[in-house]
This record gives sequence, structure tokens and C-alpha cells, in this order.
Amino acid sequence: MRDFVSVVALFAFLMFAQDVCAQTILQVDVRATYLRTRSDDTAAVAPTPIAVASIGAQAGQWLFINTQGAYSSMGQDNMTFITCVFSATGTVLAQDQQQRIPGALSAGPTFVTGVQGAANDIGQDFIAPAYVRVPLGAQFLFFSPIDSFRYGDNVDPNGDFRIVIQAVPSGQMPGTNEHCLLRSGLSPAPATRSPDRYLAPANSLLVVSVADAYSSRVGDIVLLMGELIATPASVPGPALPDIYLGPTAVVVAGGVVGSTPLTNFFFIPPGLAGGSLLVQAAFVGPAARNGIFMSSDAHLIDF
Repeated sequence: MRDFVSVVALFAFLMFAQDVCAQTILQVDVRATYLRTRSDDTAAVAPTPIAVASIGAQAGQWLFINTQGAYSSMGQDNMTFITCVFSATGTVLAQDQQQRIPGALSAGPTFVTGVQGAANDIGQDFIAPAYVRVPLGAQFLFFSPIDSFRYGDNVDPNGDFRIVIQAVPSGQMPGTNEHCLLRSGLSPAPATRSPDRYLAPANSLLVVSVADAYSSRVGDIVLLMGELIATPASVPGPALPDIYLGPTAVVVAGGVVGSTPLTNFFFIPPGLAGGSLLVQAAFVGPAARNGIFMSSDAHLIDF
């Protein structure tokens, strides 16, 4: 678990560091949780609501929420994961309630929590590090450490644990930004998340890769889709919520989400000038926030 946490934190930092714009650093009580606690967890405390406006954010804005330092929940000072939830209100109910945040709003990559002796998962929270869009109506943000027994015995022995919130620009064609990560580029250069629009000359080799950003959707259906369109003056808007592909799109690759990216190479033949390829990927499964799919950002490759 701890090794997985460290890998994800490093991955998330590398994946999004290039896009950082502004930053807020918060110190939180690592005994504080918005989740239901065991009846004998008397030292656990309620979390402090963080006003979304106080961190300079607003509905629709993209944030990268990360941590620095670590806290201890099982004797070693090496825990770095947190869960987070946006809310329309600052209300926190009693610790024996499973849905303690009555104004909770869904956002970000889903995460199922569990404490021995007390069912405490809620459907709206997400795990961080995460790249997340502030949901409509969000006024507050709450944080909780991850624990499987008691929150009240968590400590930060050297006082270094912080939550770092960074405003980041979205891609030009953002998807749901949950778990499905699309990268593309021209071989032999590596596929990257950005730029999301670029020129692919004739006789070049396009590489498109789809990855599970948080290594937690293994087994879901993965689809890579593409559509040939006339080169537009600007990137297209969504045809459906979080989907940029139109009626002539086709599935170009698919399968089951695994521990390694789904990677495909496409030769660009001569004679395509004036056209563009729009590509987007999706994971299909009930864990998606919309109950159907998690879509990646879309990329537009001009010929």
C-alpha cells in the first residue's frame, strides 16, 4: 500500500508539474476526517471546511491536489495519500453518520474507503494526488487521511505534512479527467499529454497511448476512438458532454485495462493534407462518475 502511494504521488507530480500556474499550501490535522469513524475512535476530530474561494478557485476550474511530507497512521511516518470531497455547504454531521457531508459533490477519481468495524465510504469523494475540476455549486473542500482502523491516533511527528493545491490549465478538449489518460506524439519521441494539437507530416509515425492514471481501473473496458475530419480553424467543442468525437468516429483499438498502457502506432501516408485526426479514449464501467464511461482529453492531429 505504501509503495503504491509513493509511486502514484511521483507519477502524478511528473505528469502535471509542467502545467502548474498558482499554488496554495495548507496544514491540516491528520486526526480530522469527514468519514464515519468507529465508536471507540474518540480522539478523531471533525475536519475544517476550506472555502473554495479562499484558495482562489471557482466552479469549472482545474486543480491539481497533491501532498508534501508524510503522516503516521501505523507507526511509520510515511503515509502521503488523502481523500477529498467538495461540498455545497460547510456542514459536517456527527461521527456516527456515514454521509457526514450532506452537501457533498462528486468530482475526481473515485476511491472506496473502509474502516474496520464501521462502513464509511461515500460516493462523492476522491483520492489525491489528483487532477480535478471544481464541480458546479462547490463552496467548500474537506480532507481526510486514509486509515483502516482509527483516525484519532494519526500523528505528524515532524510537522511536515501539507496539502498543496495548484491551479492548472485544462487541455483544449478536456474529458471527465478521472482515470483515463491519453498521450500521443510522433515516434521516436515519447507520447505526451500535451500538446493536444500538433502537425503530423506525411510518412511520420503517430503513437497513441492510453493509460490508467491511478492504477486502479484494471479490468475495465478500454476504447481508443478516432475520427477523420476536415482540419478546423480551432479545436472542436464537445459533441456530447466530455466527448469530442462525432458520428463518423470509429473504434480503432480496445480491450481491457491492464497494468501497462494500451499503445498503438499509426503510419501517416501522403495525401491527407487538409484533414485531421481527432482521437479520444475512454474506460467503460460502472465506477465512472456518470455511471457509464471515463473519457480522456481529446487530441487533434493535423495533416
